Amino acid sequence: IRDRSTQSTGALKRKLSALHKRAVTGLAVDPMNSTIISISLDGSIIYWSFETGQELERVNVGQSLFQMRIHEDTALFAVWCEDFSIRLYDMESRTMVRCFRGHSNAITDMAFSPDGRWLVSSSTDRSIRVWDIPSSNCIDWFEVEKAVTSLDFSGPLLVTTHVQDLAIRLWGNIGYFSDLFLRPVKKSRGVVLNPSDASSVGKHREAEEEEGATDDIDDDEENEDVFVKQLEKDLITFSQMPRSRWISLNSIDVIKARNKPIQPPKKPERAPFFLPSLREFPSLAPSSSSSSSTSSSATSEVSSRVLSDQTIVLAKSPLAKLLEEAETSETYDEVRKFVLNLTTVGLDLEIRSLRTTVSMTDPTMNEDLKRMMKFLQSELDSLSNFELVQALMNHIIKIYGEVIATDNDLLVISQQMKRSEREAWIRLEGMLLNTMGIIGFLSNIQT
Repeated sequence: IRDRSTQSTGALKRKLSALHKRAVTGLAVDPMNSTIISISLDGSIIYWSFETGQELERVNVGQSLFQMRIHEDTALFAVWCEDFSIRLYDMESRTMVRCFRGHSNAITDMAFSPDGRWLVSSSTDRSIRVWDIPSSNCIDWFEVEKAVTSLDFSGPLLVTTHVQDLAIRLWGNIGYFSDLFLRPVKKSRGVVLNPSDASSVGKHREAEEEEGATDDIDDDEENEDVFVKQLEKDLITFSQMPRSRWISLNSIDVIKARNKPIQPPKKPERAPFFLPSLREFPSLAPSSSSSSSTSSSATSEVSSRVLSDQTIVLAKSPLAKLLEEAETSETYDEVRKFVLNLTTVGLDLEIRSLRTTVSMTDPTMNEDLKRMMKFLQSELDSLSNFELVQALMNHIIKIYGEVIATDNDLLVISQQMKRSEREAWIRLEGMLLNTMGIIGFLSNIQT
């Protein structure tokens, strides 16, 4: 260790004892400048005291370690091993917290994202993998034509260099431009990106979207993994529905009015000149007998239309049918899946298709709305899809506020929902205030 405060070149301040049996391949210092970590080809990780230079602790991995990357804000460091796995260690507890496996050849470089949530790694197998540290999963990976020699983050961009290539490549994160819907990645991909051709990135993304569309239709098991499973019954869980779907539901009328064409389509002033007329083809002209039969059939059609209008029965929407089945089976799994797969326009159409009436001449006309509100009450009680329930209830009150005000059963359900929502918000607010207090206390501690 050299002290740079004494002279420009730095004087030798302390020399650590050579306790590694083979070459040292990586060094790092913790954010507090109290501990030095070293790794070696002998498969050991040694923690040294920065002040005394003495060994504090030794961890034997059992295989050679080649490279180290540290994230100072989270006090985590990553090393890659002889078996092509990446191990993540915590400097404070000095234990391994994550192990990532997926590369099939030597790893060339690693880098933490600025927020410390992702770890990106590259390998001589020409793959770049994105590891999500909290969930310990590989959330994305792709192949390049030439293996990556080095990579790092520059803000939201990933910077890479490649074998036998003098250019520096920049990769953008699509999560900054649109809503991401994370799902388990596939083990193999047929599309290989060419780092020298920027247009291939778009082709790769289009091919993956087409693949994903077919997989959603053909593979029901993979579709089930999309939905969030509640970790604990006491935890408030949000849905994985893209934010743009439910947040624009309240302003759907404004969006429709904005997208409405300014002028209606104009009819052509006259028919095209190449269309034949009946005068040119007399055989096509209707005879008097056919005209009389046509008039009689038209009269019968009119009468049949009148009869059908008098005996018309309102058809139920798909959502209303699922709600009716859920009331019998006492489970809302199918209703939940159906709602989460709807678009903004689809949600608005299904809610408006619920049969209701303001007058209480037929109380059964409001059964669809009662079932819908009971479904939302069930979601509130289970603390799942919390933000989606808020948006749906807001939209229902906006459309059916007058109906709810005139129906006592609907009023009772709405009051129960109000109490459940208030209890959830009070509990969530208490947890937030408690967390803010702890953070404020810790930030004021003088070290």
